Amino acid sequence: MDINKLKAFVAVCNTGSYTKVAKSFGYTHAGISYMIKSLEDEVGFSLLEKKGTSRIPTANARKILPDILNVLDSMERLEHSIALGRSSMAAGLNIAAIESASIKWIPLTISRFSAEHPDVPVNVFTGDPFQINGWLRDDDADVGLTVRSWTDPDYSWTPLIQDRFYGLLPKSDPHQHSVSVQDFEDKYIFIPNPYGNRDITNLLDKYDISYQVPNDNTISMMSVNTNVAVGRGYSISTGLMIDSNRVVAEIPELQPKILPIEPETYREIGLSRKKNAGRSPLVDDFIRCLKQVIQEYPIKPIELEASDSGSINFLGVL
Repeated sequence: MDINKLKAFVAVCNTGSYTKVAKSFGYTHAGISYMIKSLEDEVGFSLLEKKGTSRIPTANARKILPDILNVLDSMERLEHSIALGRSSMAAGLNIAAIESASIKWIPLTISRFSAEHPDVPVNVFTGDPFQINGWLRDDDADVGLTVRSWTDPDYSWTPLIQDRFYGLLPKSDPHQHSVSVQDFEDKYIFIPNPYGNRDITNLLDKYDISYQVPNDNTISMMSVNTNVAVGRGYSISTGLMIDSNRVVAEIPELQPKILPIEPETYREIGLSRKKNAGRSPLVDDFIRCLKQVIQEYPIKPIELEASDSGSINFLGVL
């Protein structure tokens, strides 16, 4: 069944006129009339009847009109998806992600996606949530794997995981199994990448914790760890940050004590996109691969690598 015949029929139903439809479609009056007659021959009954000077759908036509509209809508969405797919294949797929996710999940996802789409290049932009917002806004990225608390409220959001907070304590701190947010009261708090860690400051502010920030502008997570380990202050990290950066430190004295924060507190990791970005089959496939990877390689329980003292040793980045 010719889709153009269906479009012509719906247009006549909407306008009541062969002449108006002919002008809109770029056909003659006779051409539209022929298309309708041909469609009637296919379905086996009359579709239009005269009412005064207008053409209106017959009783039988009204019964199938909703199905015809659904077919046309599906075809329009299919054509749009095909166009997006062709465009994406030409330009490649641009993914923005926070660094901890880039280390743990993005390489595996790209490998899986590329096995399905070997001709589609994948570009990865790694940065903090603020940068990811900008890349999405400027259309430099198709989708962002980021933190909800930083995501632009005008973007769509798909939650993926809950990422638990952990306290980073000096090795001399007496806590052994867990630490509360209140235990950070009046402490020096090293905040890695201050402009990209609203999660930490939001957590402290939520519990109305008074704290001080050391004068030295510590940016790197590794520098935060070593400063905390030797007793210069405290900090906060998350399970994903820790799990993405488990290494054996050469100098044990420079590893901080890491304990879970009680009550359990999390940040949400998920996917951010511009609401008007439209559907892209390639983006959908990448997201499907990412969800599979996260399910197969979840954040490893921190307790599995606990030392005899109940704390965890690691060096890492955001």
